[in-house]
Amino acid sequence: MPKNSDKTFTEFHNVQYQNSKMIWIKGGNDGVIGLFNETHSNNFVYEIVVGGGGNTWTGARSKATKFKTFTFDNYFVLEPERFKAFWLTWSEASLEVVFGVGNQIGSGQTIRFNRDPTFTLKYLALYDGFDPVSYILELQCSKEDIH
Repeated sequence: MPKNSDKTFTEFHNVQYQNSKMIWIKGGNDGVIGLFNETHSNNFVYEIVVGGGGNTWTGARSKATKFKTFTFDNYFVLEPERFKAFWLTWSEASLEVVFGVGNQIGSGQTIRFNRDPTFTLKYLALYDGFDPVSYILELQCSKEDIH
């Protein structure tokens, strides 16, 4: 993927009728996932950074705050030579968003944060503006019936 000189989120994926995603990330640091309710590149509502701080931590925050949810757990660091599996789940019935590491949604090490009740997750986007990072995003994944 070419370097993103504009330092903005790219590749918006509509996830409005889903409740989970598998994401594989390869890189030295700073794999960034944005959660949006519209497709404006700098208007993310929540941000998850995988391998931040030189690949020493992973965290989540809302746009208006500092990172309040983070971990220094080595399970969450990126690997520059191979894709590593991560997953994300959310529900309209619950305010909780869960980000985990591993090949099976709902298992393994996790970090959790609560979303604002007025926020509806409609789009997920990836950010590749810091260092070269590669992403593979599963096309569709859902473990619950969505009405």
